[in-house]
Amino acid sequence: MKDLPTEEDAQRQFERIAAGLPGYRPKPPAPYTARAISIIVNKLARRAQLGRVHPHMLRRAFACHMLVASKNIRAVQDLLGHDNVGTTQIYTHLTIEQLKDVHHESHPHEQKGVHDAGKR
Repeated sequence: MKDLPTEEDAQRQFERIAAGLPGYRPKPPAPYTARAISIIVNKLARRAQLGRVHPHMLRRAFACHMLVASKNIRAVQDLLGHDNVGTTQIYTHLTIEQLKDVHHESHPHEQKGVHDAGKR
């Protein structure tokens, strides 16, 4: 079995690939600031001709898409770091119909193969 690449191997490969990208300027490793992320997001948005985009918009879009794809509001709540599921519901603009769909698909009595769960 082939050994998995180390973090150093991955870093070297990334630097090799990134060096060929126009406009790439390596910087010493340091945590990104909120302002740096905002600048990067806006540069990418301009390239894509999207206009002004805020990083928070991406966070909300990510949460909504995750919820639609997974139908698991608890997982989305955990990913967003919300203490209250109600915050996640507001944050992702859930409709009553969407909540009913999630409940219908997630409730144990609605699962396929479970018939007459209360008659055991």
